[in-house]
Amino acid sequence: MENLGVIILLVILVLVCVILIIGIIRQKKKNVNAGKESNPQLNEWIKNAKALGKGYAEMKALLEKSGWDKNMIEKALKENGVN
Repeated sequence: MENLGVIILLVILVLVCVILIIGIIRQKKKNVNAGKESNPQLNEWIKNAKALGKGYAEMKALLEKSGWDKNMIEKALKENGVN
């Protein structure tokens, strides 16, 4: 009986440790992904263009013409709610 209590306690401790480790790993992934926002200058340009009434296609074309990377443009437009 005494051994059964110890075993149950050990199983509970292992489960708690596993849950804590998974939580820490997820939090680190969220922090890493949060730092991968697009260029602040690009975001500012998009916000200004959006305020001026420019549409998705027009913004994309202007940004591509000025030399911005296509993937970065797509990401920034999506982050700024331009579809």
